[in-house]
Amino acid sequence: MFTDVRKVSGEILDLLKTRAGPVSIKEVNGYTAASMGVINMSIGMLVREDLIIIERKDGENFIVLAHYETLSMT
Repeated sequence: MFTDVRKVSGEILDLLKTRAGPVSIKEVNGYTAASMGVINMSIGMLVREDLIIIERKDGENFIVLAHYETLSMT
């Protein structure tokens, strides 16, 4: 299970780096073949490591690379 979480975490980071902006959780689910449980654990791990930030817009959750978020605040 931990190997799956690490793999999906890498896929999520790759997706965010190619998009260079917010990505919805629904988009992540369509991008990877993993279950929502593994996706949620991967997102949690990335948040804990301060690599991504979760934002809520229009009732939907989005994830953003942490360094892009800090750049937009300046």
